Amino acid sequence: MASVDDPVITFRRGLPGFQTYTRWRLFEEAPPFYVLEAAEAPAVALPVANPYAFYPDYAFALPDDVKDRLGPWEAPEDAVVLAVVTVRSPKEASTINLRAPIVVNVRTRLGEQVVLEDVPYSTRMPLFPKRPEPAEGRG
Repeated sequence: MASVDDPVITFRRGLPGFQTYTRWRLFEEAPPFYVLEAAEAPAVALPVANPYAFYPDYAFALPDDVKDRLGPWEAPEDAVVLAVVTVRSPKEASTINLRAPIVVNVRTRLGEQVVLEDVPYSTRMPLFPKRPEPAEGRG
């Protein structure tokens, strides 16, 4: 995942539920977890994570209109993808929103939360997906 070094990311449309806040800062907690904090109101913060740490095969096509709003793009590494996490107790009940990833262009410092259509992901995917049990060898 590319680094987000500049302290401010601009979300021109805000984030769903937080449209009045357009300037956000990303703070590393304990990778793959981060906190996305509204620059105008530091008490407003969202836990986010690198979705690929939990779902290595996570994939989606970024709509052209979003690419245009966040561009220009020079390389795939220009994109950082994050997903909002809902922390629950016990931690195994926590979820991650793969239906609406947050995409940041590290070159332009522009970001947007994108609601994906026609994808097999939900807004409440298990943060800790169950892995298939390894098959026992036969002998």
